[in-house]
Amino acid sequence: MAWLSSNAHYLSMERAEIAHNDLVAIEVEVSDPAKTAPRNVTGDLDAGAALVVIATLPKLVAAAKRCLLNDVPTNLLSRVVVVDELQLLDALRSGA
Repeated sequence: MAWLSSNAHYLSMERAEIAHNDLVAIEVEVSDPAKTAPRNVTGDLDAGAALVVIATLPKLVAAAKRCLLNDVPTNLLSRVVVVDELQLLDALRSGA
């Protein structure tokens, strides 16, 4: 979670509090995040995720943020972050 705190693109000034045993969903977007990310966020939050991480290619991070800011209800934005999926994979490999 430390890596996430310093590398995530937050969509809200507020940040979701993650407790021990909370569900964190990671969605790796391989197609157009504008089409799939909002639906994935809604489904994951409805399933009980405390936080949803949208991981996308570096060139699509800004587009993912824009569509999520437009399509996800404001009261849920604190529970969604966007990350560069290549940086996330590097962090997971290195144990960061």
